[in-house]
Amino acid sequence: MHHEQNVQLRHDRFMGTLQQIHSANTAAVSTHWHEAAQQYSMISPPVQATQVGDIDVEHVHFRSKLALRGNLTLEDIVKIYRSQTPEDARPNKNLYAIEPPHHPEIASTVTRWNQIVRDGVKPQ
Repeated sequence: MHHEQNVQLRHDRFMGTLQQIHSANTAAVSTHWHEAAQQYSMISPPVQATQVGDIDVEHVHFRSKLALRGNLTLEDIVKIYRSQTPEDARPNKNLYAIEPPHHPEIASTVTRWNQIVRDGVKPQ
């Protein structure tokens, strides 16, 4: 196998893994919205947006009504969007910690990355 083919294969596998993580995260967020709706005797509408980045107006209205009915704070809403739970408070489920490297020149970068995975980005 040529070097270029090997690089492409690794890239394709990596992108496939990212897509699987994204799909799992999207499903988890949908489940959290559904569970939040049930707490207030509401029904989450089906997804109408067909493309990534589309705005689903029905969901915007539903989520606004849910926030009002539940007296949810902005922090509560952000936690639902991020799929944060008391059991798993990581703010972005699409990010995963990296094993500490054996190369000292990238240790600080990996440490910072893992801090972001755990705590999110904190403005400096």
